[in-house]
Amino acid sequence: MQIRSLLAFAAAFGFASAQQASSYQDSATGLTFQQYTDSASGVSAGVALPSADSNELIVRVQASSTGWTGVSLGGGMVNNLLLVVWANGNNIVVSPRYATGYSAPSVYSGPQITVLSSASSVSGGTLRATIRCQNCRSWPGASGTTTFPNSGFAILGFAHSTTNPTTPSSTSSAISFHQNFGQFGISEIGNAKNSNYQNAVGGGGATTTRTTVRTTTTTRPTTTTRPATTTTRPATTTQNNGGGNCAAK
Repeated sequence: MQIRSLLAFAAAFGFASAQQASSYQDSATGLTFQQYTDSASGVSAGVALPSADSNELIVRVQASSTGWTGVSLGGGMVNNLLLVVWANGNNIVVSPRYATGYSAPSVYSGPQITVLSSASSVSGGTLRATIRCQNCRSWPGASGTTTFPNSGFAILGFAHSTTNPTTPSSTSSAISFHQNFGQFGISEIGNAKNSNYQNAVGGGGATTTRTTVRTTTTTRPTTTTRPATTTTRPATTTQNNGGGNCAAK
């Protein structure tokens, strides 16, 4: 990897000062997110939680549909679960990834990704992705397991590249280094809890993809496909989806 790529990856999260998120009411889902918008890149990233303890959450990303955007659930790039999202035409691709050093993150198996089609779209140069991530609130850290907090302070990170993935239809596509990055803090993550969370994720029109050996697409009823990249179609269509580096209002 070129030196500039390494440096850009390294800078992604570790040296960015944290900004504070605020509450954002999403009309499409009825959920309240703790969300931050970066004025330089135009990237917004937010998180919503179920009211009861669980190992899932919803990430909301809004950014340019050119290039890719990533969210770190632990703030930094290294040893944290990363959700990388980009557009493939009018489809949305989500790739869970993980990095053990300052190099391009690898696809991370385990999370179950669902793009909520009623609250996701690619239109007018803007990507809006509302991503349910199950099995996403714990991951291997630098020493032991890292757990996404259920209360108290939380910190997330984001990054954005203006260069499209080399193979946008593939969740394992190579991605370039990013031009914009940062971190944001959430003073009380409990404010991201939603009593109507299950209603939001159970309303239909979503496509579920496991990033493991087999890929499962759910559109009521469930259908199982052979291992392959799936993508998600925007709001009014059934979506498919599917792991680089690491945001949306």
